[in-house]
Amino acid sequence: MSRLKVGTASLEDQYSSLIEMYNTEGINDAADLDQVGDDLFDLINTPNKPATKKLLQKKPVNEGVVLTLKDEKDINTLLKAKEISQKRIHNLLTNKVIGKLGNYTLLEGSSDIAMFDVLVKNFDNSANDLLIEVKSNGDIANIRMAVGQLFDYWYQLKGDSDKYLAILLPEEPSAYIKEMLNWLDISLLWFSGERLQTSSDKLFSFLENVNQ
Repeated sequence: MSRLKVGTASLEDQYSSLIEMYNTEGINDAADLDQVGDDLFDLINTPNKPATKKLLQKKPVNEGVVLTLKDEKDINTLLKAKEISQKRIHNLLTNKVIGKLGNYTLLEGSSDIAMFDVLVKNFDNSANDLLIEVKSNGDIANIRMAVGQLFDYWYQLKGDSDKYLAILLPEEPSAYIKEMLNWLDISLLWFSGERLQTSSDKLFSFLENVNQ
């Protein structure tokens, strides 16, 4: 409780400090506080250390801009609409993850040094965490970006520890992308209907549980 500056306070004051965290960083009730466990203090903003994580929350998925003419102004609007469309797909996938992995503690990055999409706490029987980068399509440019983000975020979060990394796509990618990511020891995930699929051996047992 020292991060809350109530380490020596009464139980009543400690309880009140925890209650004040409701409706912040994705925490809505006592069940959420219990869920974050040891990660609680990474969700707290202090003068010396800002919060680095928050509970993963559902994302807005409103439709983007309707386009008409194709002059220079509309080209800029078109680019913006493409960005909005990609963000919508990204958020839809994130929301599906929340629904599918609801039995796990799911965190997202809230610090500029590690704005990761999803961290699945204790995803296997060895108490390992799984870091997932969500991409709106399987274009090679997006895959390259995801690879760099995953390695950087993992190092920021976990340092030089065994990596458990995955990229989530809206559909099954090409054989080349599967082979390349397998070589990099990065798992692939995609949705087929409501089932979460993978081509990575290390996630088969995990998905057997979540797809039941």
